[in-house]
Amino acid sequence: MANINFTGLITGLDTDKILEGLLEIQKQRVQTLSARKDQVTLRENALTEVANRLQALQDSLFALARSQNTVFDSRQVQVNFPDLVSATASSKAAPGVYSLQVLSVARPHQIASQGFDSPDSTITTGSLQIQVGNASPVTITIDNTNNTLQGLANAINAANAGVTATIIHDGSPATTQPYRLVLTANTGGTANTIRITNNLGNDTSSATKPVFDATYIGSAVAAATNTGSSLATSNRGAGTYTGSASKTYTVTVVSGGTVGSATITLHYQDSAGANSGDIILNPGDIDVYKSLAEGVQVKFSAGTLNNGDQFTIDVFAPQIQAPSSAAVRIGSGAGALTVESDSNTFSNLFAGLSITVQGADANRTVQLTVANDTQKVRDAITQFVQKYNDLMTYLNQQTVYDAKMQKGGPLFGNRTAIQIQDDLRRLVSDIIPGLPNRLNRLSALGITLTDQGTLTLDSNRLDAVLQGQVAGVTLEDVKRLFAFTGQSTNGGIQFLVGSNQTDSSGVPIQVDITRAAEQASLLANNSLAASTVINSTNNQLSVVVDGKLYDIVLAAGSYTRSALAQELQNRINAAAQQDGRLVSVIIEGDRLRIRSQSYGSRSEIQMTGGSALPALGFSPGQQATGQDVAGVFIIRGQAESGHGSGQILIGDDNNRYTSGLQIRVTLSASQLVSGAEGELTLSRGVAARLDRYITQVLEPTTGTLASGKEALDNEAQRLQDNIDRLNQLIEEQRQSLQKQFQALENMVAQLRSIGDMLTMQFQTLSNASTPFNRR
Repeated sequence: MANINFTGLITGLDTDKILEGLLEIQKQRVQTLSARKDQVTLRENALTEVANRLQALQDSLFALARSQNTVFDSRQVQVNFPDLVSATASSKAAPGVYSLQVLSVARPHQIASQGFDSPDSTITTGSLQIQVGNASPVTITIDNTNNTLQGLANAINAANAGVTATIIHDGSPATTQPYRLVLTANTGGTANTIRITNNLGNDTSSATKPVFDATYIGSAVAAATNTGSSLATSNRGAGTYTGSASKTYTVTVVSGGTVGSATITLHYQDSAGANSGDIILNPGDIDVYKSLAEGVQVKFSAGTLNNGDQFTIDVFAPQIQAPSSAAVRIGSGAGALTVESDSNTFSNLFAGLSITVQGADANRTVQLTVANDTQKVRDAITQFVQKYNDLMTYLNQQTVYDAKMQKGGPLFGNRTAIQIQDDLRRLVSDIIPGLPNRLNRLSALGITLTDQGTLTLDSNRLDAVLQGQVAGVTLEDVKRLFAFTGQSTNGGIQFLVGSNQTDSSGVPIQVDITRAAEQASLLANNSLAASTVINSTNNQLSVVVDGKLYDIVLAAGSYTRSALAQELQNRINAAAQQDGRLVSVIIEGDRLRIRSQSYGSRSEIQMTGGSALPALGFSPGQQATGQDVAGVFIIRGQAESGHGSGQILIGDDNNRYTSGLQIRVTLSASQLVSGAEGELTLSRGVAARLDRYITQVLEPTTGTLASGKEALDNEAQRLQDNIDRLNQLIEEQRQSLQKQFQALENMVAQLRSIGDMLTMQFQTLSNASTPFNRR
């Protein structure tokens, strides 16, 4: 019988290849779904880029769309004498020419000590009191931990005493004590004089008392080249020098000899060249003072003085720079107005102008020419056109269909992208209602829409409009074309800003003011004397201005009522103006009235204490507060509430038409009438409309792009879910087929084993039937 032979899986059949062939159809379905998901991802990425370019466009709109402090309100200033004055202008500055003369510049008071050998020179201990102007005195304590010149400087700077302490080298030789401690007032002006109360100890053999409040004569120092043996001594100390400038006296031996026995002639001269002369030492003049000039004296010990020997004596005046205020003059002749400032900056001289004086010349008239900064407007408009075109060009590229390639861009047919394109075209081409026909759309400015939806800019036309060369068109008209603006029928009602929810359809909004804003105004309880003397017993006052406490010190002197009111106003404002708080003080009858310059419930004047209260007529605890404006808005027959903050009336958040509307009301109580005080007509220009639209489109949860992205995210997730299910099914089928193939191999293996056994049995039977076995 022939051998039984099975061939197949167990003999090397490629089961993996068979499996992959059986699963190929399912894999193709997965690939198809993955390709569709990739397209969805491309659309998502394209919409993300659209969002980025929308944001860039919105950023470019910021300067054009705002209601206040827009690029249209920018001002530029030209100064004819920039060596005397520099200036900047805010939107509050009215275009025009402003003239003045600079009479003086502000300089801080500077005083200096006498000279010392080095910054580490030992000084005496005790205390030093520093007062700048009418500020409270500050006490500096010197002990054995800081009793050097540098230690004193450090202690003064750490005490915030209103001065800056600096050690300088005056350039003189080391033998003449060249190191001086200079105190500079932190604020300029004649009112900010540095006053020193010096309670440091007197000079000792090892320590020197720094002197700031008196003149000083230094030690006599012998030249290193001297050959004589006599020693010179000056009348060293404070207060005896009568000069007004620091300088050096040099004494030279003209005719020498032995002190006490010879007649010796010496010549002296100061370094300024103002004083010179001779002194004679007669026989017997040992240690006898000889006068030079300005209170300076010198004596010589026993010994010799040789021709050419020299001695120097430094003398010191404490004031190295007198304080001065900046002063400018406006006008000419007897009616000219002179205005002073402790600093070189005048912030309130002309509304909206900040003027810094840097040189003085009363013979030159400074002219400041304020004009609209049209270059900034041009740049902003150009930037807007560029960013708009960047966005529209990208949208066109992503939504186009290539007929030749028969393929569309990632956003071809995408409703979100198409809607944005259409909306943008409409917003930049619509007429702005409420504006005159001469400038109520972008085309009047030289900006036109192309067939592709992009903008073209006629620079010549734009420049002509901005430079006032188009009849009847002003920069304010250009602002209204772009920005969110409001027109009021009452000058005491001014539109400030509105929110995206504020109605701007052009329907008039009536404004009914029910309460005018008021300032805090405090009238003294008691009358002022016709003349009041202020001294150290009644010069201190603690007053709260708009919620902040200030401690002030009145200058000593005898005051009329009006002069005392001015002094009180100056002192309060000097302390409070750095915080943006100001008051006015007037005489009402024979009593003082203090009025805060702010309005509303945060406006406050309160007297908390101080020795000056009785002299000023106030009582401790006297207080006054202001009140906020109140009113309602009426639109389409519907009254909507508002809440006040000072002079600002703000539409409540839940209002249908006036949510976020803010107006400034400067009307007084006497100007209020029954019913509406005026009407507002609001208009959103192109930039304001685009800004609101982009905000809505980019809103993270309900915006157009968010909805479009959500739909794509859902589609991508659905495709991924299908891909995951197919992959799971493929894996399950793979495992099932592998089990079937394994079972088949096992069965074939069993059959092969049976075949082998039968083969062996057949072989055995065959051998048993041979002739040998038969015998």
